[in-house]
Amino acid sequence: MPNPTVLDALYAFLVAAAVTALLTPLTMRIARALGAIDEPRERGLSEARHRCSVALAIFAGVLVAALIWLPEGYGGAPRYWHGVLLAAALITLVGALDDRFDLPPIVKLAGQVAAA
Repeated sequence: MPNPTVLDALYAFLVAAAVTALLTPLTMRIARALGAIDEPRERGLSEARHRCSVALAIFAGVLVAALIWLPEGYGGAPRYWHGVLLAAALITLVGALDDRFDLPPIVKLAGQVAAA
């Protein structure tokens, strides 16, 4: 595949947005059923309760668009972006688990270091 164009980027954005919009209600229902609600806490950033599921829908949208539009590699560097997607998946998983189980900071840090 040749280098992506601006039009390719626009299509990727639209697909990611559509997938995210379609999956958000489903992931919100799943989060409610699992009790994955992020409560306000002293070390948290939010001041109100919210469901953690939106991050999963966003990741799914980005993943679908990336798998369709990211090239196999530029020059002699094939598939380096796979590592970026794997790291993003790990960060999303750690965040979702933290919202559900309130992970200790050291566990979250370990997940972030592993993703890096």
